[in-house]
Parts: sequence; structure tokens; C-alpha cells
Amino acid sequence: VNSARYKWILYGGAAAGSKSHGIRWLLYRLCLLHPGFRCLLLRRTYPELEKTHMREAALEAPLFGAKALLSGAPPVIAFPRDSLLEFGHCQDEKSVSSYLSAEYALIAFDELVTFEERMVMLLASRCRVKRGSGLHPMIVAGTNPGGVNGLWVKERWLDKTVDPQKYPHYTPDLYHYIPALLDDNPYVDESYEEFLQGLDPERRRAYRYGDWNVFEGQYFKEFR
Repeated sequence: VNSARYKWILYGGAAAGSKSHGIRWLLYRLCLLHPGFRCLLLRRTYPELEKTHMREAALEAPLFGAKALLSGAPPVIAFPRDSLLEFGHCQDEKSVSSYLSAEYALIAFDELVTFEERMVMLLASRCRVKRGSGLHPMIVAGTNPGGVNGLWVKERWLDKTVDPQKYPHYTPDLYHYIPALLDDNPYVDESYEEFLQGLDPERRRAYRYGDWNVFEGQYFKEFR
């Protein structure tokens, strides 16, 4: 956030690489470091948001002197020195448009492949900071490979083959991909790897090994 090298960072790959946890705690840290910091953490649907981040945040906020105000609209965590972490979702068009008058230093998308490309690009336009703040706007995301939106994510972060006619201002050097591996998380029970090994071959490659060449609905799966 205080480095202009990258604006779009994706942490993705294998399941259980602690992506959701890592993103949430990154936002906690930034809110504690920077007075008046505003950030937004999104899941595609409200039930997904509630069952993951909001439940955990209610337990974690008191650890660092923050207040979890999760029954409000929007649900937020209020930090000392006037920083806010807002929780949101993009379940429908009305939900998406509700953010278009807001301003965030950082927007985080959890399970990025569940979001449509146009949705992400529209919301990214709300990511901005005041001149002289010393901060740089940033988009952070975490996800597993695959899904109906996996292709556009792969094109932007891994292959960097975005259509220049559609997105003439796409700058590949601003995009950075960090692979997520099951081995990155020392707290996962060993039985979970056994479970992943029991999946069908394509899902096993995606969820155990973070293989981005596996897509649902891919026409020619033999070409890799």
C-alpha cells in the first residue's frame, strides 16, 4: 500500500493455503498502521461473507482493541485512530452499485473467480487515495483456480494476455501473482491432503497443486 510497484496482487492456487485468513489479517495490519485507513473486503454473496470473514472477525477484533460492528449496514470493524474495515458482497447489481460513491485505499476480493470481470473492474474504480497521503491504491485478491470466471483471472495475473482492444490501458507490470500452496499452511490437518488426493483428477490438480490450466467447461482439456 505504500509501494507503487504493484497495484493488483493475487494470492491464488491450492486450497487451504490460508488465503482468506491472510487477506483479512493484512487488512487488520494496515488499519492499525495507517490512521484513517479505509478498506473493503468482499465475498460474492452475503452468506459466504457471514460464514467466513464476519464470524472470524467478531472473535479477532478484540485482540487488537478494535470494535466489531457487524450488525450495522454496512458491517464494519472500527479501529483506533479512525480506520475502518468494511465488509461487503456483490450478490446482485444493487449491491455492486452501492459502492460506487465510496472511496477505499484498498479493496480485497476473496475467491476472485466467483466474481465477474466487469464487476471487479467497476469496483476497482472506487480504489483511490488522497494526494499527499503517502499511500497508493491497491487491489488484493485470493482464490482457487477454475470456475466459470477462472479464465479472465488467469489472463490478467498469470498469462498477462488481456485483449488490448477491450482494455487498452491494461498495464501488465502492475499485476503480481503469488502462488498459494497447501504446504504454506502448517495448521492444516494431514487428513485434508488425503481428502484432496481423493478428488477427481482435474479438481485434484486445481485444489491440491494450484494448477491454473484446469477450467470447468474448457473445450480442449487435453491441451495444456
